[in-house]
Amino acid sequence: MAHKLHARLCAGQGELESIVRDILDCNRPIIILSGEVGSGKTTLTQALLTCLRTRESTAKPSTQSHRESNAQSSPESLSLDSSMSATSPTFSLMHDYGGMYHYDLYRRTSEEVLQLGLLDWLGEEGLHCIEWGENLVDMLLESGFSCMVVKILTLESCSPESSLDSGESRIYELYL
Repeated sequence: MAHKLHARLCAGQGELESIVRDILDCNRPIIILSGEVGSGKTTLTQALLTCLRTRESTAKPSTQSHRESNAQSSPESLSLDSSMSATSPTFSLMHDYGGMYHYDLYRRTSEEVLQLGLLDWLGEEGLHCIEWGENLVDMLLESGFSCMVVKILTLESCSPESSLDSGESRIYELYL
């Protein structure tokens, strides 16, 4: 099943909040983040987490837990302040930020992540951001999950006709 291009947005670091609002307004529980190494997938995840925490703290302050999970988890305290940082879960596969889950599937096969329980994790209520999950999109849709793909293009990976003039700018393509 192919996703259709919903929006193509150009933004630098300063406009990232606007991109995050556009992504969250699409109301998809699973966001597949696609892009080259260093393109900003974890930075975008950090911005999503900050926005969600800001919305959450204005709606109702609460205490959340943070855990990293491979097949086991260990609770740690999570500050709801917007400076909390999301880090790449490359070695632990998944970070749980209390209602937001961040996965890094770099160099992982579909079979491997399915054996580790990915479909069970995706059944948890909350927002799921999956780096390097492009090869799972069709399977997720066929399994009844609603997802979107965010493709991040750096200036170097943009086509020659691109009018970007800042090395910090990115193009964000949102596919629904």
